[in-house]
Amino acid sequence: MAGCSSRDEEEAEYGVLLYYKFTSIPDLDNLFTFFDSNCRSLSLLGRVRLSPNGVNVTVGGKLSSLEKHIAAVSSNSLFDGTDFKLASCRRPANDKVAQECGFTSLSIRVVKELVTFSCHPLLKSPDVSNAGSHLSAAEFHSVIQHAGKFLEKEGPDDHKKLVLLDARNLYETRIGKFQPPNVETLDPEIRQYSDLQSWIDNNSEELRGNCVLMYCTGGIRCETASAYLRSKGDGFENVFQLFGGIQRYLEQFPDGGFFKGKNFVFDHRVSVGSSDANILGTCLLCSSPFDDYSSRSRCTYCRMLVLVCDSCRGTLAFWLYTVCAAKPEEGTAKPEEGKDLLETSIIIHTVADVEILFLAELRHNKKGSQYICELCQKNGKTVGSIPLIENNESQELFIPNEPEGVPTSDHAGFLPQLPWRNGTKPSRKLRILCLHGFRQNASSFKGRTASLAKKLKNCADLVFINAPHELPFIYQTGLRDPNSCPPSSVPPNPPPPSTNCSKKFAWFISPDFSRRSGTNWEIADCPFDPLQYMQQTDGFDASLAYLKGVFAQAGPFDGILGFSQGAAMVALVCTQNRATKGQIDFRFAILCSGFAVKLTDYEKGSINCPSLHIFGNDQGNDRQISSQASRELASLFDDGCSVILWLVPWVNGFVSLPVVAYLCDTSDQFNSTKKCLCALYLGHVLVQKVSRCLLYSTKNVPDVGQPIAASHPQLLKEGEITPGITSEEYISRRKRILELLPDKSLAIIAAAPVKMMTDVVPYTYRQDADYSYITGCQQPGGVAVLGHDCGLCMFMPEASPEDVLWQGQIAGVDAALQTFKAEQSYPMSKLRTILPDMIRSSSRLFHNEKTAMQTYTDLEAFRKAAHDGIVKDLSGYTHEARLIKSPAELKLMRDSVSIGCQALLQTMLHSKTYPYEAMLSAKVEYECKMRGAQRMAFNPVVGGGPNGSVVHYSRNDQKINDGDLVLMDIGCELHGYVSDLTRTWPPYGRFSPVHEELYELILETNKECLDLCKPGMSIGSIHNYSDKKLRKGFKEIGILKYDRRDSYQQLNPTNIGHYLGMDVHDCSTISYHRPLKPGVVITIEPGVYIPTGFNCPERYQGIGIRIEDEVLITESGYEVLSGSLPKEIKHIESLLNNYGHAMGMDTHTVARAASS
Repeated sequence: MAGCSSRDEEEAEYGVLLYYKFTSIPDLDNLFTFFDSNCRSLSLLGRVRLSPNGVNVTVGGKLSSLEKHIAAVSSNSLFDGTDFKLASCRRPANDKVAQECGFTSLSIRVVKELVTFSCHPLLKSPDVSNAGSHLSAAEFHSVIQHAGKFLEKEGPDDHKKLVLLDARNLYETRIGKFQPPNVETLDPEIRQYSDLQSWIDNNSEELRGNCVLMYCTGGIRCETASAYLRSKGDGFENVFQLFGGIQRYLEQFPDGGFFKGKNFVFDHRVSVGSSDANILGTCLLCSSPFDDYSSRSRCTYCRMLVLVCDSCRGTLAFWLYTVCAAKPEEGTAKPEEGKDLLETSIIIHTVADVEILFLAELRHNKKGSQYICELCQKNGKTVGSIPLIENNESQELFIPNEPEGVPTSDHAGFLPQLPWRNGTKPSRKLRILCLHGFRQNASSFKGRTASLAKKLKNCADLVFINAPHELPFIYQTGLRDPNSCPPSSVPPNPPPPSTNCSKKFAWFISPDFSRRSGTNWEIADCPFDPLQYMQQTDGFDASLAYLKGVFAQAGPFDGILGFSQGAAMVALVCTQNRATKGQIDFRFAILCSGFAVKLTDYEKGSINCPSLHIFGNDQGNDRQISSQASRELASLFDDGCSVILWLVPWVNGFVSLPVVAYLCDTSDQFNSTKKCLCALYLGHVLVQKVSRCLLYSTKNVPDVGQPIAASHPQLLKEGEITPGITSEEYISRRKRILELLPDKSLAIIAAAPVKMMTDVVPYTYRQDADYSYITGCQQPGGVAVLGHDCGLCMFMPEASPEDVLWQGQIAGVDAALQTFKAEQSYPMSKLRTILPDMIRSSSRLFHNEKTAMQTYTDLEAFRKAAHDGIVKDLSGYTHEARLIKSPAELKLMRDSVSIGCQALLQTMLHSKTYPYEAMLSAKVEYECKMRGAQRMAFNPVVGGGPNGSVVHYSRNDQKINDGDLVLMDIGCELHGYVSDLTRTWPPYGRFSPVHEELYELILETNKECLDLCKPGMSIGSIHNYSDKKLRKGFKEIGILKYDRRDSYQQLNPTNIGHYLGMDVHDCSTISYHRPLKPGVVITIEPGVYIPTGFNCPERYQGIGIRIEDEVLITESGYEVLSGSLPKEIKHIESLLNNYGHAMGMDTHTVARAASS
């Protein structure tokens, strides 16, 4: 028999893929359709979470299918810079684990947040653009390894200590965490990620002033957590995060490095370990080493995963543990560590102890083991029970007396897929939690909806529960109106009913409720008031806590349905959907004959929850809840995601004719069964309507010659003129420049001219930085005038039909007013008529000499002003305004440098494969543009061997030989802001001793100059320091004979750095001796360029080395924006010599670009 080919084996290999991307999603509908179609066609299973702010994906399948999925996703520019984490593994072997982790089906869901950072309804999600600086695995390891040196470098007054902050949940940290010997690790011991915000608030003083290194599983949780920590202001600037999380770290350090134990993952693998076999976790019962969650044992109260070893499950340890947990006050103790379970002794004080053991055995045999996690034990939880009726079954579920929330995580794998599109069949039946009305119970409500359950048996399961407030048995006596005559047949005090009645319950009770209950009948104090529901306003807190327990034990539920008082309870729960997220999660609400309780503070349309409201029309005969009360309740819900039905309509495709006939019964009373039936059948309509409300669409918009929010929602948000920069910021820029200019000044700024490659072929157009900074217009041919009297006046070019045919639409007068927010605008043909009067009325005239055009310089008024000496260059004022970057500008610069870092990293990894300067130049440009950059900031410098000693080498046409270094100076432009980076490395994997000697000197200079970057210093003073250090170093090495500046300048004629922003050498009119201020971005780029034939030992000739970083000046020092790009020799060699690992990084491991 022929064996399987290697290709067949490869196709059969299984894998898991994880990735996330923070970015603005312009069309969730299209993206949903793409993921649904692509994943199903490739037979991928797992979770896809989509939100307006990005995606979070964990899927599994054949490796070949996953690679095809990566290729398909990467083709969408939205995912430029995404870090795809692909790992091979075995197929799911444990069905229970696979089902819990969501790996038995494909679940694609639209959510509000990719990760829920806080349950607080008023707290906005942190802005991930302010997230902590990313450290590669190698850099993270190095910082921990050299913690003392790192703090010493930071300065004794800057940080008290270096701390590691674990951003994961307790059940994750139980089995693995970083345990460096000399660095403190903080484990918040949280049940769910949304608890981290409170922990940070409560421990903020412990973190203030320290250098915080944060880590999580794959990186997404650190994005929001580090951003929140940094948002606290002074003392929280130095926050760093492990790029790629523990997963990337373990790939870089297979032996585990400083990470001990296993990395918990949210897929069927459960955990991933290193080659280190040591076990960090312990069994909850016997405390023996154990770290296997495959049994999926959970805490009885909070449902958090717990560790219970194989020998303890079903043995005496369970019974002993139950006694210890239930009777801690009587001196019983957990089995001692290291002792055999049968040797452990406990004291049985009373018969109650035996009863506890008996109940424990019953629960273990019939319900599954009941465990109490560490957190719940600290809170002294005890076990109670509530009745639950689910369709035709009754069962007891054990829940806490004070229920805690269901633990959630950033994989959100609890709720199943719902039909969000036409033609999509649900993967299983819906589960609806049903809340009865006042003085009813689960059993009676179930009975009254029996026909409903029967008709819905193929699409929904109804789950009924009793409310928490038990009511007394009362009956009506002969009380009557004193003016009426009692019927002779009615005795004055009739006896109580003789039938056995079930207990009755309520969700709300009156303030004077005595909380008595029992089976004895009591006589009512007064006649029944049909409006009594209006006085029943107490008891919500107890009911809400009770529902949390129900969701914890009996969930998940897709929807929640309420009738009468139950509907009032549902409405209040909907108002708490942010505060109870992770504890009471549902997709939609159905309110039948509802009314408002404690909702007076809510305005119309303020409750944002998908909802369906069913009640009779004005001619109906509802006996207690008027249609007006139900209508008022419905009006509080957002009309965009709610549906109101008075009568049952015909909905083609959803309700069959027999059902319509049943619903359209002619009886006067629109009873609860029919209302519920209508609600559930029309739930499909609701879900589809809500899904459409969450989606964005691109309408037909005018073409103004450049991207705007309406035409390019993937690039711009509403209110932005250019990506990331709002109209308000442009207006504030103009005001700032006018404040700098003398009174009655007029500034004229012309757009950059088009430069021609040939007589008819232009170069790619790039706007002048000053014109772009002031107007936002990215097109040629215009002139902007800025004055104290006129504000911004833009003269716009006029396009002929022939121009539009060849070049496309351009921005005109309307675009200037509406898009660029100019106060005035005229066509260019009016400039010679209007501008002279504006010039004559001004006392001072400024213009951009670099882009001056004859269209205005030839004007007589302008020539006269120049002759009078009142015309000056504007650049000094615009550069002053541009020097300190705004938060929006810094975000763009962070994204730009991230793209550059990752592009250069990928080029480094492929430099042995592509040993030609031209190939590396093409590779880095490709990587930049694939990650979203519009263009390169300058022609890349790719100097191999002796070409690296040419400072601005640009030919890029030589082969790179084994033993050569390659120096690459690159930069890219993202939406008007540029990056500038340089690294030097040996493409074939090893620095020679000579290279290493010189490189270490340049690297040491780079680090020391970075330490000098702080407010008050200047580029000039930092340059002087580097000048002295390198002159001394070169003399000691033997390259220079004399420590003289003129000799040194032959080896390095460049400055230590320059300003950076919209131009590579930004704000060129600002002196390098100007003291630096927070918000200024500069480069630090020490280097050496030794020409062939230079008078020094031959082994040093023809070597060029430069290490260039981008640096942001902060209030307390600096931030290296290019910190994710390796520059240590050992890190570079490790990357180059582990090319197999690097292949996994080839698909966009960009850090901050993922949030652009």
